[in-house]
Amino acid sequence: MISSDAPGKPSIQLLSRKLACENSKFQVYFDTVKDAMGSIVQDYLVVAPRVKRPDNVAGTAILPILSGKIGLIKMFRYPVCQESIEVPRGFMDENESIEQSAARELFEETGLICDLKDLQMVADVTPEAGIICGKIRVYIAKECRVGEHFRPSELGIQSFQFYTLEEVDALVRKGSICDPSTILALYHYSKQVQQ
Repeated sequence: MISSDAPGKPSIQLLSRKLACENSKFQVYFDTVKDAMGSIVQDYLVVAPRVKRPDNVAGTAILPILSGKIGLIKMFRYPVCQESIEVPRGFMDENESIEQSAARELFEETGLICDLKDLQMVADVTPEAGIICGKIRVYIAKECRVGEHFRPSELGIQSFQFYTLEEVDALVRKGSICDPSTILALYHYSKQVQQ
């Protein structure tokens, strides 16, 4: 049973679960659920990452900083059919810590290296809490160094570029940056710079 004991929040009970499909990263379920008022919803879509921690953290997002500039990836996001500028991010692998996952994703997607001790956790984000059963842990990597030159390593990745905070602010206002993990990381970084 999945439920919420928070005051004023309806409990949700899982009545049945049907595996709709799966791949190497996700299992997709159709659940039948019932709330405390007796309302039943059939085929409630739940996307569950295969690898996640007990606290539901399943991936990382990392804002790399090198020589005072912010590193962001430009990529084409197939599901929304548009280009996006965002932080490097990805899924945890089996048997790795969340910090190891962050350092690995940073290197794989940008060629940058950051020691685990230099990763600053700033927040967890639920990218779509109504559907995805997992969270992303967001980090700032302030002490990055170049490990290898950037080479596109994944579907859709086009380029990796460094920006000033002012340039990034303009990209957010223009709508070129709309990824929640990226906006959250930028928010925390800009607060630190202002202090």
